[in-house]
Amino acid sequence: MPPFLAIPLPFDAVALAFGSAALTWNSVFIAMGVVVGVAWGARLASRSGIDEDRGYTIGLVGIVAGIIGARLFHVVDFWDYYRREPLHILFLSESGLAIWGGIVFGGLGAAAYEWRSRLSLPDLADAGASGLILGQAIERVGGVLGGGFHGRPFDGPWAVIYTHPRTDGEQGLAVHPAIGYELLWDLALFGLMNALSGRLRPGTLFCIYLCGYGLGRLWTGVYRVEIVAALGLSQGQLLGAAALCAGTAALLVMWRRRDAVGRAEDAPT
Repeated sequence: MPPFLAIPLPFDAVALAFGSAALTWNSVFIAMGVVVGVAWGARLASRSGIDEDRGYTIGLVGIVAGIIGARLFHVVDFWDYYRREPLHILFLSESGLAIWGGIVFGGLGAAAYEWRSRLSLPDLADAGASGLILGQAIERVGGVLGGGFHGRPFDGPWAVIYTHPRTDGEQGLAVHPAIGYELLWDLALFGLMNALSGRLRPGTLFCIYLCGYGLGRLWTGVYRVEIVAALGLSQGQLLGAAALCAGTAALLVMWRRRDAVGRAEDAPT
């Protein structure tokens, strides 16, 4: 497709500049996603009888652990660079946070706090997953504006082209709006989870999140330019496949237990 036929995205990746320092749109929407996601998760947790302030505390623990994990996964993904520049591992001002690292470490950190506090892990997992997918959707808006997630070249009618000289995208090249696909997928998954909230056994929504986001990451990764880790898939796609398998297995176990309980209750005494 000729560049002039693609949908132009004329956005500067920098929202505000302060001398040599810059605040990017991606950073702005990450912060917004964290705030809104934690607030939504705490609100849902309160419906299960968990103190809302305790929900915010769990969210804070998950955020700190998630940042550490997101940075660690990014460093592993780009180890060839950080092996040569080890001090740059500590430079969080540089672009480099892997969402799966945030999900894994954030979830483990929050779960550890919940276990020590003797709270209901399934209820909190459901609330946290719903807040997480909403926060992810908001964060992806920054990715659309900044262009930091590179799409593969595309000549279809919805191809996009980043035109601003300070974009993080592929300037002047018509590409798949890959991060836009993920934004729409996340919103659809959030809508589904919100519609099912309160109607399923505790823990089920979390499993649906694992399945849904894992499947979505596998799909959207096809249209992104990423480093191949193994089996022709990127690190994000491999972790998406693992999440999909884990979520599916957990759902099957829950359903079998429910059926077993139902048969036991129906059995003559």
